[in-house]
Formats: sequence, C-alpha cells, structure tokens
Amino acid sequence: MNQATISIPFAIGENLWHAAPDPDAQWEVCDTCFGTLKVTMVLGNGEKHVLNCAACRLGYGQPSGRIQTHRYRYTPKEFIPTNVSMSGDEFHYSRDESGQFAYATTLTRDRAECQVMCDEMNAKHAAEEHGRCVANRTSKRRDMVWAVGYWRGQLRKAEADVARLREHLGIVIEHKKSKP
Repeated sequence: MNQATISIPFAIGENLWHAAPDPDAQWEVCDTCFGTLKVTMVLGNGEKHVLNCAACRLGYGQPSGRIQTHRYRYTPKEFIPTNVSMSGDEFHYSRDESGQFAYATTLTRDRAECQVMCDEMNAKHAAEEHGRCVANRTSKRRDMVWAVGYWRGQLRKAEADVARLREHLGIVIEHKKSKP
C-alpha cells in the first residue's frame, strides 16, 4: 500500500503567534443627516423635499441618526495549536480549550513578524471598510433621490386621476340634471 506524506507548516504544541481579529462595532453620528433623522433635498427647479434619512436607516425601519461601523483590529495573540486539519491546500489549526482556530497563513513563530502581518491586515481592512461605507451611503442617497422622483410621479398620476374623475362626475351630474 502506498502512503503519502504531507508536511505541515507548524507542529502541534508549538508556541506560535496568531494575527487574530478583534472585532469592534462602533456607532457614529450619521454624516448624511448629522443625527437629525431628516434630510432636505433641493431639486433643480428649487423645489424642496424633507425626507427621512435613508443613510442611517436599517432596512425598512426608521432612521436612528447613527451609523454602525465594524472595525477589525488585528493583534498578535499567543497560539498553541492542539489540532490540525487540512481543507484543499489550506491548513487550519485549532485549540481545544477555547475553540479558537487559525489558518496557517495567519500564524508565525516570531511576534515581530506577526505584528507586521497585523499592521498589513489592519490597513487592508480599513481600506475595504471605507470603500463599503462610501458605496453604501452613496447607494442610500441615490435611493432617496429615486424615491422623490418616484413619489412625485405617483402624485402626478393621482392628480390626473382626480381630474379625470371630477370630469366624469361632472358629466354624470349634468346628465342627471338633463333627465326629466
């Protein structure tokens, strides 16, 4: 029987450093409504519309005046693996007592090397989070503009329906008056 040998990057029980994420959710004042819950949209013709702020609204709820941001701060943490597994070409290490796991790519033997890895991951995550925030706020602002256009169109249709119904009502009243 043929046996294959796979070498693992780190030994079980070896004292390692892990670039571990430390998530932190923070609330900031909404930079669209500045906490007032309302925004004023001025159309090209000078017409003003006061709207509930969509940038600080979660789903279909009411605006809160605050926006939650998620920051991941990667810091070196001591890590002594007790188990190793492999999925595809990636190794995963875990610790029994905490349930914590780490990819081999986030482990090093040297704390200083781990700190450099953490600094790079922190910079990358900050740039990604900034991009997500800008895209999210831009999209929500675009939605508010669309909503004004949509509801103005609905109002015009309703006003046209009212005018049409009044015209028909006038015809009916005139028809009844002309009957003996």
